[in-house]
Amino acid sequence: MHKTGEVIMGKRPDGKLFEALEAFAAASDERSLSKAARILGRSTPTVASMITRLESDIGVRLLRRTARGVSLTPEGEALLPKARSVVRLASEFERDAVSAGREAIREVPIGAVEACLFQFLPDFMRYLDQALPGVRLRVTLYDTADLVAALLAGEISIAFGRFAELSVRGISLQLLSEEPSVLIVPRDHPLSKRKAVTWEDVRDEEWIMTLPRVNPGYAAAFVRACRTEGFEPRVRHRPETIQHQIAYVACREGIALIPESYLSSIPAAVRAVPFEGPLPSIRMSAAVSRLRTDPLRDQILQKAIRFASEKISFRQ
Repeated sequence: MHKTGEVIMGKRPDGKLFEALEAFAAASDERSLSKAARILGRSTPTVASMITRLESDIGVRLLRRTARGVSLTPEGEALLPKARSVVRLASEFERDAVSAGREAIREVPIGAVEACLFQFLPDFMRYLDQALPGVRLRVTLYDTADLVAALLAGEISIAFGRFAELSVRGISLQLLSEEPSVLIVPRDHPLSKRKAVTWEDVRDEEWIMTLPRVNPGYAAAFVRACRTEGFEPRVRHRPETIQHQIAYVACREGIALIPESYLSSIPAAVRAVPFEGPLPSIRMSAAVSRLRTDPLRDQILQKAIRFASEKISFRQ
């Protein structure tokens, strides 16, 4: 005889209890082991084995098996609401855990042109992991015109672009870096053997320039520089990316000006040549909308300014 208050412990279910209860509830609802198996994405023998193991562990028969399917025993009828409750609570726990994990990481949508995506953002995002833990940048690629439109529409919080200037109401521009442009020519081009090239040497050349909408400020500066030297540039191709500019030059379709930072990616078929005379510089800036307040965005902007400053100082 057991003493009053004594707890009688039977065989404890193992770690598969939730899966077994889920199988029991599904089989009860469907009145079929095979239908329950399809719902759970398991085989019918596996579902049958889980329920049998559960019945063995708790010492109670839950289901009657027949050729037509399964039906609940009186004990199964009594325990089914509890099983459903456990399954529901476990599902809610899993859902809430996923939501909590997402909330722990605050995502900030930003936009960038190809050059920034290629040169600046990878290192800056690693820097931001340390500077602002729990913040993740969600990046979308745009050309410059679409980048400004996305910023105005509120689709992104910060726009990283090759902006020379930007006169748009409500948008402020922060210069992050400025790098020189470099003249590249095909490897077998006569200019590739020159110690120095001037504007006079290139006035009759055909140019590979990105579309004006990709970097309108730089495109305008290039045309102004040519006109200052007394000629109108002849543009043969207008690709959408700097990488495509380099590819056209490699195929001897013309010459091009590219950012200095891209020199490490030029192929053997292309040569960079020294240039005497002023070339337009290439600016990278961050733009934000002052029509919306966003403390986290402003923190990220300040970190970007600091990172760019440290990067320039390191290079010097």
